[in-house]
Amino acid sequence: MYNSSELGLENATTCEVFDFSTNTWRYINPSSPYRINTSSSRGHALYVDGSLYWLTGKKEIKVLALDLHTETFQVISKAPFAEADHRNIITRSLNNRLCLSVSKPLQQMIIWSFNSENKTWEQIYSIVNRSVTQSLPVAILEKNKLLCCPRSNSRQLMIYDIKTKSVDSVSIGTYRCGDSVFCYFESLISILG
Repeated sequence: MYNSSELGLENATTCEVFDFSTNTWRYINPSSPYRINTSSSRGHALYVDGSLYWLTGKKEIKVLALDLHTETFQVISKAPFAEADHRNIITRSLNNRLCLSVSKPLQQMIIWSFNSENKTWEQIYSIVNRSVTQSLPVAILEKNKLLCCPRSNSRQLMIYDIKTKSVDSVSIGTYRCGDSVFCYFESLISILG
């Protein structure tokens, strides 16, 4: 998926998929109805439950989904954070649900979760903690704890307890949090020899 305005097409986004049965690339038509916001990490797709998700726009944020089974695009229901600064919105998969972290740096982080059954956004956390609002949510632990990665090159992850509003550090050795952080959940197939 790429914005094709660089190729002379105004406000167009083009999507190609690789077809393993024919060993060729082909276009998805109709293509995306909106231009993908490619600034920093927001230009990367997030995979959740059979679909890829992107943020669009800079003034009014929309969430765009590509269903990989039907190869169709749709705009997710109007987001309650549409007026937020696009630089402070991060897409995440938390508890196998599409989630968005909307930050007001040094003030507050609100995490919204998309309910795919009734197509609505639910606010699941509102956090007012300076160290947490400057971090990236990674995973929800035990339903009341949030694992976060500082945006700095720290060597520690943080666990924020929603109930007690306390923060604990988790040392991670030589790893730096400035790198990408991914959650691993064991599946039916072992990746170890």
